[in-house]
Amino acid sequence: MLAYQLIIPIIAILIIYWAVKKFRDEKISLGLALTIITFVALMFIASTFPQISIILAKITGLGRGLDALYIIAILILMFLIFKLYNMIEDQKRRINELISQLAIYNHDDNEDDE
Repeated sequence: MLAYQLIIPIIAILIIYWAVKKFRDEKISLGLALTIITFVALMFIASTFPQISIILAKITGLGRGLDALYIIAILILMFLIFKLYNMIEDQKRRINELISQLAIYNHDDNEDDE
């Protein structure tokens, strides 16, 4: 048995425990908790049953199963980075709107005092 077949399931169990604990403490949403658990469960299955990655490699036309897993992981990470970038841009837009509203509100208050 390979080392990653022992290490990854242990790490997966710890991450699932962490996600459930954070959800119970209301520090993460249900959607995020389910997303984390789903990805970790897939990671657990892929490490426990490496034959699945070989089948995936044949379907995608790649040579080795591990290559398919790497490419899928990179694609998922790129998607998550894109989503985070969009969230950050949306947050910046909302902050700019709030600052503009506060500036107008403070300007109107200063005119009333004079």
